[in-house]
Amino acid sequence: GAEFRGKSANVMLGPGLNVHRIARGGRNFEYLPGEDPYLGARLARSFVEGVQSQGVMAVLKHFGFNEQETHRDYVNSVVDDRTAWELYYQPFEA
Repeated sequence: GAEFRGKSANVMLGPGLNVHRIARGGRNFEYLPGEDPYLGARLARSFVEGVQSQGVMAVLKHFGFNEQETHRDYVNSVVDDRTAWELYYQPFEA
């Protein structure tokens, strides 16, 4: 947050919170949670609070099911409710 505040920015486009499910995911390096949704939830909360403490807004990115690069513009991700809530949504709920 301090870096963005120092540049007179009031919004940070991040953190990315999708959970890694596929090792070849092209954006895995951007995602804070890694493969662990519980850890992601803990990190996300602290990260966002730290950014906001500097007067900068944090915009959570890439809401769930964003792990396929092949045909990413028109892929249909089918995920049952239990998997979605137990795995993908935890970092966003934090």
